[in-house]
Amino acid sequence: MLFRSVTTDRGRLGQEKSELEATLEALKTRRDLSEQRIRVLERHFEASLEKLGVPRFSDHPTSRIDRKTYLPEIDGRKFDDLSSQGLQVLVNVALAVAHQKAAIELGLPLPNILMIDGLTTNVGQEGYDAERVHNAYSYLIETAQELGDIVQIIVADGNVPPEADKYVRLRLSERDRLIPIPPDSPVS
Repeated sequence: MLFRSVTTDRGRLGQEKSELEATLEALKTRRDLSEQRIRVLERHFEASLEKLGVPRFSDHPTSRIDRKTYLPEIDGRKFDDLSSQGLQVLVNVALAVAHQKAAIELGLPLPNILMIDGLTTNVGQEGYDAERVHNAYSYLIETAQELGDIVQIIVADGNVPPEADKYVRLRLSERDRLIPIPPDSPVS
């Protein structure tokens, strides 16, 4: 009787062990696939940063996606530690484009619309900042030409540089409000 009980327990434990090993293997495979996908995203992210001319903080620039927060890191700096809102805007644009390109490369479903609001709001209009604005628009135009049949790019911005004028589809002003504000109103 005791022998039969031990044999039964041993068989059950062997079955549980096999199930646990299969689960561990499936999790390892999933982790490896996730890591592979993140590396593709990182490659596209770094390329986007370069095209945008995002300022770098190292002689050997690096970018990565933090594996715990999934936020970008640039040259060892976490996203929240970036020095300005303008820099954060450019990094966000780089990451958004990288997501689109990585999803396309990997055949993953992702809504193929990229909406960018206020691209130049926190980026200056002179010197290096003006160059970055031009780089951003040039990169978005290049990306639209490359992926135009797959991804729709919409930019809402009040400071479109001249080279992007021919791509403007709609211009709006204060007069184009859903509910117009009377001219004598204290709000206008």
